[in-house]
Amino acid sequence: SIFVDGSFGKEQQVVGGAFIHVKNEQIIFEQKVRDDRHLELIKLQNVGGELLATIYALKYAQAKGMTEVVICHDYQGIASWADGSWQAKTPVTKRYVAFVQKFKAETQAKLKFYKVAAHTGIRFNERADQLAKEACGLK
Repeated sequence: SIFVDGSFGKEQQVVGGAFIHVKNEQIIFEQKVRDDRHLELIKLQNVGGELLATIYALKYAQAKGMTEVVICHDYQGIASWADGSWQAKTPVTKRYVAFVQKFKAETQAKLKFYKVAAHTGIRFNERADQLAKEACGLK
């Protein structure tokens, strides 16, 4: 499983994201990412960070040759844009959908999305949230 989360630093106008690769209840790898240059992501605030984290998580999964990936997310758009149940209307969400489709085509990996409740004490989701905030310079 890979847990993803995003955050937004209003004062700094930066989005942050993080992902955590978890196997057998152990953290295998974690990464923070931030973006203060792409206005499309910054305008989406936390959602921009969620998208950023998921894209980096999938790049990581591809680099590691993972054949099955479960993205654990607390923002529904991560799954709903990817599976087409929400229509991607903005250029950035359309690029996200194209990225997910390209990932699936290039890797042939089984990609699943699993929604978790935010801020409810789920250990790895809380850790991803903390790292996303740190990526923005918060907390």
